[in-house]
Amino acid sequence: MSWYARTGPRYKQRGKFQSALIPGVENLTGAEYRGWHYRFVTHQTGSGVKRMRYSASILDGNHNRVAYLRDCASIQQATAAAKHWIDETIAQTAASAAAKSVGTIPTLPEFVQAQEK
Repeated sequence: MSWYARTGPRYKQRGKFQSALIPGVENLTGAEYRGWHYRFVTHQTGSGVKRMRYSASILDGNHNRVAYLRDCASIQQATAAAKHWIDETIAQTAASAAAKSVGTIPTLPEFVQAQEK
């Protein structure tokens, strides 16, 4: 017998553990940038003075979440942080790919090989 996890809609009560959004948190749509996707999440903080904080959830090309950037003051700042993170990640990936493809170690010339024998 195989076991699998299944989730249902949030409006049905299905037992001890319930899936629900945290109060004061809202998911907003995002955009695509250089093959990566990012979405925004707003958090309402403070008990006396209510403040909105913004976060960016970054997804790779397969829509797997790879980073979560927190505590931005505005949507524009969250967008800039997400784009900067994506640019840095692409640059690091390109640098590591370039380092791997530097080349191979050349063979020793024949006269050196003959001297070693």
